[in-house]
Amino acid sequence: MKIILSIGNDEEPIFEKQMIFLKGKSLSWLIASLIIINVFWGASGVAVKEAYAQLDTLDIVTLRFFLSTPMIIAATLLLKGKKGLSIDLKDIPYMAFLATIGISAALFFQAWSLEHTTVTNFTIISSLSTFAVSYYLL
Repeated sequence: MKIILSIGNDEEPIFEKQMIFLKGKSLSWLIASLIIINVFWGASGVAVKEAYAQLDTLDIVTLRFFLSTPMIIAATLLLKGKKGLSIDLKDIPYMAFLATIGISAALFFQAWSLEHTTVTNFTIISSLSTFAVSYYLL
């Protein structure tokens, strides 16, 4: 069974190359993984809300970076080797801009917004933002 996600019209299907590994395999492991990821994603809102009792917004974002960076580097080395960490010099300004504005600002405002709403509202809005961006791109 080959799974192809397409944008529609006459455009070439997206994710075809990425989804080929599912050929002939059961999708139950994928569905179970998505459920587990959503449980952890939802629980992260509760954890961040509780962290506000002891930490500032900037401290929470900084802690997230210090915890996630070694994990991302280790996963990259494990999956791609040293070649996965190579960066073209021309890409460094773009990466610096996206890291500063795109990721840092997004995480800061995400953590800051949790201070002003309930965990349930925060989790729903955060989860729906993915669908909103996808809908906008269609």
